[in-house]
Amino acid sequence: MNNSAHTSQDRAFYSHWHSIPIRHADLDDLRHVNNAIYSVYCEEARRQFFQPARQIQRDSHAMLFVVRLSINFHREMTYPGIVDIGTAVSRIGNSSFAMMQGLFTEHGCHASVEVVTVVASENTRRSMPIPQPMRDFLSAALARCS
Repeated sequence: MNNSAHTSQDRAFYSHWHSIPIRHADLDDLRHVNNAIYSVYCEEARRQFFQPARQIQRDSHAMLFVVRLSINFHREMTYPGIVDIGTAVSRIGNSSFAMMQGLFTEHGCHASVEVVTVVASENTRRSMPIPQPMRDFLSAALARCS
């Protein structure tokens, strides 16, 4: 990797952003954001990311199933504050794709996340090739740097 390449812990890696206020209810007994809440933040950011493609998904009779979610925690997150979740597509396969997400506050990157999603038919609930309009949507969000 050259010096100008960005990693998933770098804001420049991501093509899409969504911000969420950290709520007091997100804290655990140690008074930092509960580890499980990180996945909730990521889910909300992915839903917002896919909002423009909902019609494509409906027209294709496609469903999206998360089959793998991996979170690397880098530093604790505290209340109050805003968490910015960056999202980028990192790989597009035949019937699945991978996304990276980074959770950031003013203190830096708190976690990096990889999510693998399978595209499936609404009718059979079995994997299917990614429809071309969805592939085009995902391609537009490929990570800026590798």
